[in-house]
Formats: sequence, structure tokens, C-alpha cells
Amino acid sequence: MTTNITPSLSFPPATYQKVDPNSYLLRHLSPTSTSTSTSTSNSGTHAPTRPSGRSADEFRPPTIHTSSLSHAHGSAVVRTGDTAVVCGVRGEILTLRLGEKKVLRSGIDSGVGSGVDGSGALKSYPLIVPNLELNTGCAAAYHPGPPSDWAQAMTQRIRSLLVDVVCPVEVNALRIVEDGLGEGDGEGDGREEEKEVKAYWVLYIDTVMISLDGNAFDAAWAAIIAALNDTKLPVARWDPDLDRVVCDPVQTRSLGITRFAFASSFGIFTAPPGEEAEAETWILADLDDFEEGVCEERILVVLTDERTIAKLEKGGGQVGSSGVGTALAGVKHLKRCTKMAGERWKIWNDLIKGKGKEKE
Repeated sequence: MTTNITPSLSFPPATYQKVDPNSYLLRHLSPTSTSTSTSTSNSGTHAPTRPSGRSADEFRPPTIHTSSLSHAHGSAVVRTGDTAVVCGVRGEILTLRLGEKKVLRSGIDSGVGSGVDGSGALKSYPLIVPNLELNTGCAAAYHPGPPSDWAQAMTQRIRSLLVDVVCPVEVNALRIVEDGLGEGDGEGDGREEEKEVKAYWVLYIDTVMISLDGNAFDAAWAAIIAALNDTKLPVARWDPDLDRVVCDPVQTRSLGITRFAFASSFGIFTAPPGEEAEAETWILADLDDFEEGVCEERILVVLTDERTIAKLEKGGGQVGSSGVGTALAGVKHLKRCTKMAGERWKIWNDLIKGKGKEKE
């Protein structure tokens, strides 16, 4: 009696990744998991790592190079894995409309969020103008043409952080005032010194994705903070004789960045239905392009120091058969993400301030 043995289906890991990406990632994260429908040629037991070789909570090592663009007042190139971003900051002068007058009084104005002309100027006059673009060939899915919805959404998220949440640039650093207005006239009579605002610096922040392999927001935001910290604007003054702003051709000044906020993104991955795994959910730090396609929920943590949260954002989840959405991440997951974000914040902070080993 002859027995016919059906040969098992076998194909390379790259093919398995495209055919069933969820099971492919699960077999890396949970070596004891079993797949009843497909087997691969390298189905042996291995350590629980992601396809990239990183552990679940491991970030890609970053590198930063500043002052790389000669035509910008400040610039930075940031690379994390195969994601690379270049950011340039260019300052231009915005004069007030004819007849418009803004007067600052010492002791009242203190920069962001207060004073006669506080942070509202950042919104009244668009003093910070970010823009993000995708370079041709940065990703296989990107096609040249008008700005995509994704790029416009990223630009809006960046602007919201810059203007509404973190505010790394104080309005004081962007004002060009007429010194001496009322100076000396009020001595001894209790009147405060006044300065009239004549113009503002407008910062155009252009960010270009050179190469995109996931987690674009973290890299783009770090490049923006590094470029702003590198920015040096010409010393500007108001010339009453010429009735215009005059810039010093040699002397410059920095923006005086004091809020070094950094973003850390995470993804929540769940085992596919019918699969046996060691855990139900995994928190993956710093997703690459493949992992972004299989993780159903995202978490973004923005810290201004190792413990202070400036923004916590969570989106996604699963939709059940009844059409009701279910969140995958709970409080314990958010706490863990915040802790990992604090460790990541320290790495970014040391790199930008020149203390890290990876800075080029």
C-alpha cells in the first residue's frame, strides 16, 4: 500500500510577510505561537524580536547633524534607522501695517502667554510657518505631485505643537522694537519704560523627508527642534531716519530655546484571531514602515522633560462585529509608554545639546 504525503507549503520570509503580515509579525514577537494555515522554511524557535531585530521597547538609534544648509539661518539633519529628515529655518521680517501700533511695558510683558502682546501674536501674525514635504523617492508608496493629505495633516500637527502646545520659541525672540521710547521721561514719576514694536521675525520652517521608513513625526519634530536651536538671526534694529528695519551684517543672536520637547510614538499590536500567543497585546516603540501597517492603535507622547507631559495622543483600535470600537491600550499601557518616552527624551536632549555619542 502506497501512502502519498502532501508536501508542506514553504516560501521565503519576504513572501510570508506580504501574504500574511499579521502572522509574520506575531511569529517574531511570540516564538511559541502556531500558525495552522501556513508554515515557513525558517519556522524554528527564536528569540522574541521584531523583524528588524529590535526588541518590542527598543528605539532606533538617532543621529543629528546641524548647520548643514548654508542658505538657512538654522538647519538640522536627523536620521533614525532608514528614516531621514532635513529641516531648514529661514527668518524674514514682517513690518506692522501703516498706523498699527503695539506698545510693550516693562514689568508686564514676559513672553509666552502673558503681557500686552503675548503669545497671541504667534496666531494673530503667523510668525511660525511650518511646512513638511516628501522628497521624490523617499518611499515606495509616494508619487510626485501636489502635497498629499498625509503631508498636510503632518504639517498641521507640527504647527499645533509649535504654536498651541509646546511653544519652544518665545515671542520676545521674534520682536523688533524701537528702543528708548519714553526712556528717561518717566524716571522718578512711577511711569514704566515703554517700547514700541516695529516689526517681527517670521520663521519659515521647511522640513523634507529624504527617506521614509516609518515614524516620520518623531524624526521630523526632532529635526525642527534641533534646527530652531541652531538658528541664529541677524541682530535687527529700527532705524527712525530710514523708517525701516536694519540688520547687522555680522552680529547674530540665537532664539534662546528653553523648551526642549520631544515626541515618542508607539504602536499596539494584537494577535490575529485563531492564533495562540504568549500575550494578547504588544507595545512596539518607534514603528518602521511595515509595523505601521499592522498595528491597529497608535500612541504619541510629547514630553518637555523626562516626566512632564505636554501632549498625550491615542488613536485607532478595533471595531467589533456590532460596529462598536474597542480601545486596545489601557492606563497601564499609557504609563509604560510615558516611561519609555522619558528615556527617549533624555537621548534626544543629550544629542541636541552635544552630550550624546551619536551626534555627527
